[in-house]
Parts: sequence; structure tokens; C-alpha cells
Amino acid sequence: MKRKTTSLWKSLMLGGSLLAFGGAALPVDSWAAPTISNVVAEQRPGTGVVDISYDLDHTAGLASSVSLEASLDGVNWQAVSVAAGDIGKFVRVGPGKTILWNAGAEWTLDVFPQVKIRLTADDAHRVGGEFFMPSHYYKFDGDASDHEGDVDGVVGEAVNPSAEAVVGQALRFNGSDGEVAFGPSSELLGSSLFSISFWFNANEVDDRVILSNVTGESYQVGDFELRVRDATGDELGYGAGTLYMGGKDSEGKAIRNAFDAKLEADRWHHIALVVDTSETVGASARLWVDGSEVTEVDAYSGEGLTNRWSGAVGGGSQVLKAGVGFGAGAFSGELDELRIYGRALEAAEAVVLGNADARYELVPAGSFTMGSPTSELGRGSDEVQRRVSLTQFFFMGRTEVTNAQMADVLNWAYGEGLIEVTADAVMNAEGRSEVLLKRDQNQIVFVESDAFSHFAVKEGRENYPCFEVSWYGALAYCNYLTRKEGVLTQAVDLWEWTIDQQATGYRLPTEAEWEFACRAESVSAFYNGSISRPVGPEVDPVLNRVGFYDLNSANEEYPIFAGKGTHPVGLKDPNAHGLFDLHGNVREWCSDWYETDCGGDATNPAGPRTGTARVIRGGAWNSQAQDCRSANRSSSPPDFAGEGIGFRVVRRQ
Repeated sequence: MKRKTTSLWKSLMLGGSLLAFGGAALPVDSWAAPTISNVVAEQRPGTGVVDISYDLDHTAGLASSVSLEASLDGVNWQAVSVAAGDIGKFVRVGPGKTILWNAGAEWTLDVFPQVKIRLTADDAHRVGGEFFMPSHYYKFDGDASDHEGDVDGVVGEAVNPSAEAVVGQALRFNGSDGEVAFGPSSELLGSSLFSISFWFNANEVDDRVILSNVTGESYQVGDFELRVRDATGDELGYGAGTLYMGGKDSEGKAIRNAFDAKLEADRWHHIALVVDTSETVGASARLWVDGSEVTEVDAYSGEGLTNRWSGAVGGGSQVLKAGVGFGAGAFSGELDELRIYGRALEAAEAVVLGNADARYELVPAGSFTMGSPTSELGRGSDEVQRRVSLTQFFFMGRTEVTNAQMADVLNWAYGEGLIEVTADAVMNAEGRSEVLLKRDQNQIVFVESDAFSHFAVKEGRENYPCFEVSWYGALAYCNYLTRKEGVLTQAVDLWEWTIDQQATGYRLPTEAEWEFACRAESVSAFYNGSISRPVGPEVDPVLNRVGFYDLNSANEEYPIFAGKGTHPVGLKDPNAHGLFDLHGNVREWCSDWYETDCGGDATNPAGPRTGTARVIRGGAWNSQAQDCRSANRSSSPPDFAGEGIGFRVVRRQ
């Protein structure tokens, strides 16, 4: 599809008073272009720093690329490079986006004439080189009960619901042969390659069709269908699996593939299906459920052609329909956010589409220079620069793990008999026993009761980062969270205390992943600029924007030491990936053993195999400014649980 952009510009005076005048988003056609509105630009008095806020809307996309340009005359525009915040690739849609532009670092003039700035939103955000945009999109009317709470109405081509199907909040089906026809498959799906993404909630779980290609009004074992069947009572399944996909092998014989995905009824699930019929023999399909690729397939016929079928997509009079009646009845439940692509979705896209969890942000694969230049103030001798490549994307927690999150997982693990509580510590009951965190010295306490013993967070500190947790405690949290959610594959072994970097489950980031995610393509000491006051006594103005550290962490309400302490997560400015508190609040455990010399250039480094101390990254409420830099490295024995150390988690999907 054609790439589209929307720009909005404002004018201001730098080195003088702000002169801002309004402007509306440029007109855009239909739903395919992102829009920027409500731009406000304000210069900080006496500085060359400009705070910019705006709203980003994109009716058909999850994100857009946003760029910032500046001009002295309104004719010659220059791309802004010294900026941080909601700028660059993959800016999520929504209101209240912010950018911090250090104009004084780009232009050496003391006083500027009238400066114009121009924000551009581009729908060509790329994951693996492909546009992150559907060719057709159906976003149904909704309110707070809808999966995403959308209120924009039907976007894209109109749908034709039957009497039994109702468009409203989400596309609802009552199980009585209700269906919706989206249009001819030849127009929607193309001839050989397509992808479909949608959310669904199955209320009843006997043999029900969710989505299918049909000829006329009758069901056909043809290009594909997706349906659910009750096999266990509590879970959806067809025999050994959950999602049934019908097709034909190269000889025209019917194939019934059941994907083992263990979906629960009365809960929203995401499906991403990629079909390629261009192969010589049969066709291939890939399926993602709730952001995880499903690889376990049971083929009921078509020997040797598991997960394959043939025939041109959209041939003849086939129509793409939802809730098609077949067998025991039509689909009973809701369908929402249907996106159709005339290409194969990349794995990263399928994962992003299936992860609506706002607690995690996508960090794309890439290469960067790890470490710091010799000219950087506060630099340590163990920060020798090297080129590092990370070949796989991952998701990272937007914030450090909070007390509320930790208490929730501890209570689940305690109920499962996985941990034990002693007089002074919390320890794992399964695996090689280690101290996970100190008892009652953190902001989490253990309440003993004959009726209900449990972990509780001290009042008012639910959204503060968890600290005084050992490296073992951070890993145990990852293990328990993966088991609690029951979707991802386990990454942490509590017997050997090892980490499988390729598993999809929660784990700690490697040191390289942490610095790559923190920098977000920046090359300065902090992700928003350079360091100027490494040891005080004055507050570093750049660090002050992004991190709580020794000189700005006063907390009289909940002090830890000398009237200072942690603060609720997410209060400072995030980096370009949408990650908060990387330069302050609490330092963060990484998975690697520490070594002074990290060696030369590397791909996906995970540190040495043995050691005595684990890597710690980031700054804390009691750190000096120089110890909060992106490249700063420190370490502690894995059983140490300090008042300035917490963690955040990553996962593959």
C-alpha cells in the first residue's frame, strides 16, 4: 500500500519568549494515515531546551514513526537529532505524547529568530523491513466492555451482518448460525499470500466456526477455516488441540489440523494466521495465539503435509465470513479488531499484535556500540566500547517490577507451595533453596494468620519499585510469573539457577539487552543527553528529567535513608522505547556473571559461564549521577539483597 504521512507545525522563539500559534492536522484520506494534533511547544526559561507534547491517532495501526524537524525560515528544514521521548520508530498511538528537544545542543546561536518545528507521523513503521499496516481493517463500535475500548465505529469496508449477528461494542454472535460477510476473498485476501489478525472471545465451546472461506452460503473444506471445539469442558480443543484448520492436500484430500494452544473460554484471545499458497506442493501456514507461535499440530489426514493445504486463495465465489454455521452451530461469542494483510506478517508483528499488555514494550533487534567513549564524564575503566548485535527482538517491562506485582506473584507461589517463609527471609521451596528476599525489611510484609497468611504491600507503596530482592529472587519471580500465566515456555531453572535465553518465558535481560534497550539508539551518557555534573553538588539537569538519584530523591513520606528513597515508577520521562526509570529509582539485576573485560565485538552476548558476582545496571535513588549512565556497570553476589537494587523482566513473546 502507499505510504502516508501527516505533518503539523508550530512556531516559537528560542532564546526569547515563546510564540506559539495553533494549527490543525493536515487533512488525510480515509483511515490509512496517522494524525498529529494538539501540539504544544514550550521553551524552558533561560535554556535551549524545548518541551513538546502532542496527540497521535492512527485508526488502523498500533504505532507510527514520528519525526521532528526545525526551520529558521519555514523553507529550509533540518531533521532534529538531539531529542528523546515519543519520537522515532514505533511510537504507540495515544494522547499526551512528549518529546524533549535540546535545541541548544544542535544550534550554537545564543538567540534564535522565529523557529518553526514540524512533527511528521508516518505509517511506514517497519518491523523487519515491512509496513506495519493492514490492507483492510474492521474496528467495531465499542465502549469500555470492548477488548480495546474503541469508540470509532466501523472503519474500512462496510460489513453485512445477518439478523443474528449484531455490530456493537464488538461483533457479537449468538451461536444460531449468525454470520457476517466481509466481502469476496479474491479482493480481501489476494491470490497467494495473506495474513489475518483478530481478537475473539468464545462464550460457548462446542463445535463453532470463528472465521472461514465459504462458497456461496455453504461450508467448504477449502483454503482455510478456524473453529473451536469443547474437548475438556474448561478448555477449548479439538482432540489434542484447540484451533481446527481445514484444507486440502496436494491430492485434494481433506486435512484437519488441530493446533494445541490451550485457550480458555470466556476470555479474549488473539489469533494471527499467515497463509502462503505460492509453494509448488500444497501451502504453508503459521499460527500465533496470544502472541506466541503455535508449533504443535495434529494432522488428521494428508500424511506428510501437516500444516499445509492447496488451492488458490479467494478462487471462485469464495467469501470471507465470520460465525459461519456448520455442524453443531455457528460461533457463539465476540469478534473484534479484524486486520487483513496482503503479505506475510513478520514474527515481530504477530507478537506485537497479540500482546495488548501495556506493561511491556517491544525492543527491536539491532546493533549498537556498547560501553562509553573515553571522553565521557564519570566513565569507568570496565566500559571499553565494542560493537554488539542482537538478532532477536524482545519485550521489556516498561517499569521496574513494583511491590504490587511482586506481592501478587509471591501470593500465588505461596498458595502453590513453591516458597517458604522463615523468620527473616523468603525462600524457594522447589529447586535449590536460596534466599529470594528479606522478610519484612522491604515494602512488602508477610501477614501470618490461621485463616489466611499472605504477602501484603505497605499502604501507599503499591506502585513503588520492589527492592531488597536478591538475584535469585528476581529469577524466581520470572519462573513463578511464567507458571502463573501458563502461556509462555519456561526460561528459568530453579534447580541449576540457569536461564534459557531462547525460551519465550519471563527472565532477566542480559547486560547487552539492558544497555541496548536503555540507549534506544542514543549515544550519550543518558538516553536524553550528556552528563554535566557527574558527582554534584548541583543536580544534573539532564538526569533530573529521567531518573531519581541521590540529589533529587527526597521522600519525606516514605524515606529509606536520610530523608531519601524510591518513588512511584513511571514519573520521569521515558526513552524512545517507552521505558521508564532506567537511569534511577533502583538499580537492576541482569542475567550475566560480571567480568571486567567483556572482550571484543559480539553477537547476542550472555556473559561468562561462571563468576562470583552478577551484573547490575542502571541508577538508584542513592546513586551519584555518574553511576546512573547508560554504560555504567556494577555487580554484587547473587544472594545480596540491597535497598537500592530491584529488577525488570524481559520475554521473547
